[in-house]
Amino acid sequence: MAIINVSEHIVRPNETFFFDANIWIYLYAPLSEFDKDKQEKYSSLLEKIMTRQAQIVINNMIVSEIANVIIRDRFKKYKQEKSIEIKFKEFWETDECKKAVKEIKSIIYLILELPNIQQISDNFNSLNLKDEIDDYYGVLDFNDTSIVNLCKKNNYNLVSADRDFDNISDFSFIS
Repeated sequence: MAIINVSEHIVRPNETFFFDANIWIYLYAPLSEFDKDKQEKYSSLLEKIMTRQAQIVINNMIVSEIANVIIRDRFKKYKQEKSIEIKFKEFWETDECKKAVKEIKSIIYLILELPNIQQISDNFNSLNLKDEIDDYYGVLDFNDTSIVNLCKKNNYNLVSADRDFDNISDFSFIS
């Protein structure tokens, strides 16, 4: 299908959006390879969604991805700044990691407190995992496969900066 330009999408009150983890990171946790233009575009979309009272859904997989990306980024920075070789498990014992965990909690709380956000279940027990895997796995990683299937099944508008979704011919997303 197509990539819908984030700047050109007209938000309607009855729409439901599913933000990929990378969007939440652009909005609330800029990393070292931060792109200010993308942050501005996605911030503008979020503002339109809030103003027009459309809905955003989030599930535990996205929250987990946000936390993992941020903690891995902080781990990488810590190793570079200290010029040391340290295992990821050892990093969890450092003050720097404790600081990062507080930051992650703060970001997640900010997201969950948005008035238009709704937490959704992944309904893992009702998934036909064989179908989930057969649909797109191999073209996309498992989480992205699950996101596409969830969005298609529920008519959610996926918002993502992940170019892997370009490879799905029967799926449109906002980027």
